[in-house]
Amino acid sequence: MADLFGYLIIAVFMALFGLLVATRFRKYFEWLNESGKTNKEIPSEGWGCRTCLSEYNPEVYMCPDCKTKLIDFSTMPK
Repeated sequence: MADLFGYLIIAVFMALFGLLVATRFRKYFEWLNESGKTNKEIPSEGWGCRTCLSEYNPEVYMCPDCKTKLIDFSTMPK
């Protein structure tokens, strides 16, 4: 009976530790997601990336960060 109680105590501590680690991972990835967001205004003219809103010269066709095709911001719906 004492062995069963000892295993139960160990299982409870392992579950609590796992919960703590999972919570820390979730909070870290939530922070990582929030830090990557941009609060930029959509440009009304120019040439750039529709995903990250970075502006480039018209000679560039792909965004080096997002790997998406660049657009003319004047044709982008508001």
